[in-house]
Amino acid sequence: MGQPVTERRNLPRKRVLKAAKIIFSHGGSVMDCTVRNVSNAGAKLTLPSSVGVPETFTLVIEADGTQHACKLIRRESEAVGVQFVSSLT
Repeated sequence: MGQPVTERRNLPRKRVLKAAKIIFSHGGSVMDCTVRNVSNAGAKLTLPSSVGVPETFTLVIEADGTQHACKLIRRESEAVGVQFVSSLT
């Protein structure tokens, strides 16, 4: 077996499965995504392709109506890791 994975985050994330939208270009562009895990500081989002996800955007989590200003911190082919810069709701 391999080495155990070391958690690098300061805050543990809670696993969730929530529909969300990435909104950018002053509301002119929207991408559907799924929130896979979340903490007070950030989240992991999955989507068909991370190509085109900007460095900063607004994340709207539809189930609870929350909005977060986000900064992209990690990009994978079908997922992104984001840091919450501020809560908008």
